[in-house]
Amino acid sequence: MDEGRESEIGRHISRLPTPSALTKAAALRVKADRAVRGQDHRRAVKFYQRSLRMNPRDHIAWNNLGVALALVGETREAIDAYTEALKIRATYVKAWFNKGKAFQQLAMYPAAQICYSNVIRLKPNTKAAWINMGVAYREIGQFERSYECYEKALEIDPSSAVAWNNMGVLLTKTGGHKRALICFNKALEHDPTLKEALVEREHVIASIETKRNAV
Repeated sequence: MDEGRESEIGRHISRLPTPSALTKAAALRVKADRAVRGQDHRRAVKFYQRSLRMNPRDHIAWNNLGVALALVGETREAIDAYTEALKIRATYVKAWFNKGKAFQQLAMYPAAQICYSNVIRLKPNTKAAWINMGVAYREIGQFERSYECYEKALEIDPSSAVAWNNMGVLLTKTGGHKRALICFNKALEHDPTLKEALVEREHVIASIETKRNAV
């Protein structure tokens, strides 16, 4: 082995966390996870950050830090954390999905679509990714693509109240009120407590009645 190669490996090894640091980092991550479960998200952020200072190669901690940051409203910082997780493990489905949700919260729909596409590429039957992709397409006016996403979600899970509800919302935007009503009824059949479907169904019924009375 040449001298330059030896020194390069030596520098890499020197950057690796020591066993002691890894143990401390893991313990801090456990504390952070507990803080999230206890709804103490600010405290969780601090624990994850301390953990990552000791073991910056922990892709799970980066993802979880992103979740905690999103929960305290620091969405852009959350995206940065998910990006770090994906630098370490590009196939980490949870980080792709969470990054997509964060972009969606910021109304950055094309960026969200890229993230959901990666989720679907890695795990095609991820129902939530298809639903969220449908929402992203709907928000930028690509209604046909949106509908196709909801159809795919319902192929995966025909009892998905959220998918039925979102399909109904889409149909109300395109004027398909009677079909939308069927979708909202389907959503409530599978989840009678889904408030959005209850509200949307009442709006659709009122709209249908208005049109009927106007004739």
